[in-house]
Amino acid sequence: MKWFDNILKKDNSANTAFGLALSDLNAWLDQKSQNPELEGEIKEIYSKIGSVAEDLAADIKVLRFATADKSAPPRLLNAGLAARDALLTQMKGLSEKLVPPSVTSVNSAAEYYSRLVKGLGNTVLKFGRAQKYVAALFPGQANKLNSDLNKISHLLVDLNEVVNKSQSELLEINALKELGAEVQDKLHQIRVLKVNLEDAKQKLADLQALELRTKTELDELKSTEKGKKTKAINELLDLKHLERTRIEIEMAELVSPLSKALARLVKQDSSDRLELQHRRVLELLSSSPHEALNGDISEPLLELKSKVHLLGLKDRKREKILMHVGLLIKDKPLETLKAKHSKISGNIKALEQELSETSHEMTKLEDLLKQTSQQIEKLKADVDESEGALSTINDLVSKEETELKAKVEKMVGGPVTWIEG
Repeated sequence: MKWFDNILKKDNSANTAFGLALSDLNAWLDQKSQNPELEGEIKEIYSKIGSVAEDLAADIKVLRFATADKSAPPRLLNAGLAARDALLTQMKGLSEKLVPPSVTSVNSAAEYYSRLVKGLGNTVLKFGRAQKYVAALFPGQANKLNSDLNKISHLLVDLNEVVNKSQSELLEINALKELGAEVQDKLHQIRVLKVNLEDAKQKLADLQALELRTKTELDELKSTEKGKKTKAINELLDLKHLERTRIEIEMAELVSPLSKALARLVKQDSSDRLELQHRRVLELLSSSPHEALNGDISEPLLELKSKVHLLGLKDRKREKILMHVGLLIKDKPLETLKAKHSKISGNIKALEQELSETSHEMTKLEDLLKQTSQQIEKLKADVDESEGALSTINDLVSKEETELKAKVEKMVGGPVTWIEG
């Protein structure tokens, strides 16, 4: 029992309290569930039932060999003797059930009680029917049997009280075990969460340090001649992109007056009325003029001009389109803009190549900085989520520990302190 002495340790402070390690709670509860006092009560009741069983066996024997009054009316005599035989059979069955189990545990006592109550019920029912006949012929023996049944009934009431009391304590102990297991499970979760949280915070600190170093290195690189050159190329590239976009807008504006005619022309292609020779160029001319002008645009425009009368346009609209097509063919403004567009595109390509060569290291740092920043944001969210979960589970385990401590103190009958174990 040395292990049990280590479970409960008296505190030498002013308020005497039991010290109980949470890890030893189940062992302590198992010890509490072993109740020698209750088992002694069960044993005592078994002994009393055994004595009554002996009396019952003797009374059954006396009844079996008793002689009936020969002066009794024949009908009563026959009914009484038949009732005695039936009663003796029933009493013998009950007598066999009265043998108590060899162990005095609560579970075996509960099973014994249930089995005996059922047998006694059947016996009393049949005894009640035969009692008047048996009592008429054998009054003394009938009274003794009735007295035996009453004694058994009272002893079963006593046994039921002990069993109920024991089972109530066992239910309380099992409930405490479940609550203790929940507390220990949550404490384990808290330990795991704390370890993971510390790891996450350390990783976050490392990433923030890497972010700072990368920013510093990037700023230093930008301040070098190479960095300044890269910045200048980027600025020039932005200007060239803007200039090219402006040209594309001008080309789209030049084609805009033809958009309705071009749409109808493409839609009617391959119909019985017309078939286009330059369909792809005319489609691009409507959607992306700068892509259509990779060659001479005159022939596609002349095809549009030759078929505009087939498009069902109003005369005034048709005349405006013909005039605008003539202007585009004669003055070639689209070709002029395309030449500028091609030149600027060439400049952009050259600048991008130069930028790729000069900004390799800077781009690498910028990519690393972007990736690190994304990792930091994700890790911050994970840390916040873990801290929230830790706060929630701490609140829950605090309430459960308070409840567990109160119930253990009620069982102990005094204050309890948790000790490390």
